[in-house]
Amino acid sequence: MKKNKLIIGGVASFAAVLGLAVAAPAVHAETFSNNDLPQNTSTTKDAKTGDVSATSNAHIDIQSGYLTLNSVPDLNFAPTSQSSNNQVQGLLNNNTGNRQSQISITDSRTAEGKAQNGWQLSAALGQFRGLNGAATDNPGAWAINLNNTGYTNSQNSRVNVTPNARLSAGGNGTNIASANNNEGIGNTTIDYSKQGKNVASLTVPANTKEGSYDAPITWTLTAGTPNNPTA
Repeated sequence: MKKNKLIIGGVASFAAVLGLAVAAPAVHAETFSNNDLPQNTSTTKDAKTGDVSATSNAHIDIQSGYLTLNSVPDLNFAPTSQSSNNQVQGLLNNNTGNRQSQISITDSRTAEGKAQNGWQLSAALGQFRGLNGAATDNPGAWAINLNNTGYTNSQNSRVNVTPNARLSAGGNGTNIASANNNEGIGNTTIDYSKQGKNVASLTVPANTKEGSYDAPITWTLTAGTPNNPTA
């Protein structure tokens, strides 16, 4: 379950530093050998030749026969001030929840001789609450619009992304993306890492009090489409 975050108003952080006298540490020279150098450091000081190397790891899972929801985005919206009118704030970043920025779906159901029945992804927005857990004054007026219709697919397989999908707080699930029979195969990614209302936006109700607010988004990936549901 992922959360969205909106900060309304400003919060000032103040740290007082006491004027205490601190004794200065003694300064001394230190000698060390090559054994004290960090790993992957050249062994000769000021060397003009030679090289160093390091090793990292690359990993991938190749699946067959499964439908997987790999990740869903966390949405942190731009802060604003209190207002007597509804406000629409654009996506700022993904610095909330698990800090994920993408919808990622893998459909590896490619068993030979069997037609795949597609898939559909929906999302439902919960109620926004303050950090103390208190409900907002107008809970049903909050809403998120997911406006990014761009996607990538590892096998160039077609996917349908709902334009301007609207998630109303406390409402039912809204279709976000779907794939018809024998489409959406491989890995599909919809990116929400960029800023702006054209990617995602949040409607903030009028007269919302100063504070920080979070709400869960429940994402559900279902095998099958409305015209060809899972048997």
